[in-house]
This record gives sequence, C-alpha cells and structure tokens, in this order.
Amino acid sequence: MDINFGRHRALYDAPYHPACGEHDSVTHAAVAIEDRSAGQLVEPEEFSKLDLTHACWQFIHQSIDASLASEHPLVQSLAILDRRVGRGRFERFVSMERDPLPAHFAEIRRLAEGWPAPVRAS
Repeated sequence: MDINFGRHRALYDAPYHPACGEHDSVTHAAVAIEDRSAGQLVEPEEFSKLDLTHACWQFIHQSIDASLASEHPLVQSLAILDRRVGRGRFERFVSMERDPLPAHFAEIRRLAEGWPAPVRAS
C-alpha cells in the first residue's frame, strides 16, 4: 500500500498528524476485560502499529489525570510510568480493576519505586 504523506508533512513536518484526520492505517479498540484470554497482557492483533502513535499523541497532549482516566490501555500504561504520578495517584489507579497491560506497567513502576504491594480488600 502506498501512502501519500505529502499533506501531513507539509502541515506538520510529520508523516502522521491526528489533526489531519485522514490516514490509511487501521486502529483497533481494546478487548474488554471479560473477553480476554487468561494470562495475556494483550490479545493477538489487539493493537495496530498506529495505535501506539495515537496513544502517544493523546498522552502528550492531555493532562496526566486525563491520561490515567483514559479508556485506552496504552495511554494508561504510558501515564502510570510518568513521574507526575506520585504514590497517591498510583494507589488510586491500582485500586480499580484495570486492563492487564496498564496493570502490568503499574507493577513494574511499583517495583522500581520500591513501594509495597497494595493490600487487596477481601
């Protein structure tokens, strides 16, 4: 497939820009938690190549609170690694049921910071 990046490059000096609203790549919606395979961070073909571009663009152009509250697991994953997320925000984030991908990144952040594992209410 041949993609014409001329308009995007001319306006934004980039091969893709969401403001143009036109591109030939496919994006996918996240798979619902109840439809996931056990033990999988992501399902096969859950995200396209452009999904990460969209997630990064969204992440850098909105507040950290909006990124943490995003419906998109890639945006949440980027947000939970951000230094603007302190321990309080982090604990609120992990206390809610999450997609496995941002939950995994939250665990990586928790271990890197040396924070104790959250106490789960039973």
